Amino acid sequence: MVLREMGLEAIEERHIKVIFHNKVIGTFWVDIVVAGKIVIEIKAAKELESRDEAQLLNYLKCAGGGVGLLVNFGRTLTYRRLVMGDPEANLPNLVALNASDPSDADTGSDSLSD
Repeated sequence: MVLREMGLEAIEERHIKVIFHNKVIGTFWVDIVVAGKIVIEIKAAKELESRDEAQLLNYLKCAGGGVGLLVNFGRTLTYRRLVMGDPEANLPNLVALNASDPSDADTGSDSLSD
């Protein structure tokens, strides 16, 4: 992956548990997490739709807020940068985990607040 060739830590298919009222109610699979700070969601559609943005915003909410990139490799390359919460405190729920150990990705206490 080009991101790794550039010296960046990139974890593919990061597993995030969705917790509501202290119970796991689902799982999100994030396409890529870069340096434990940026969520990248990849699409290959004719064009980006509002549901694609909603999907990425849900991932960011579950991860505790931060910065995400929505990248579409459709007819033309398009992307959107989305921010939820404090962009300086990127993905605090994921940073609490050891991002360099993919086996740790399934043990997170990431949550979706009420």
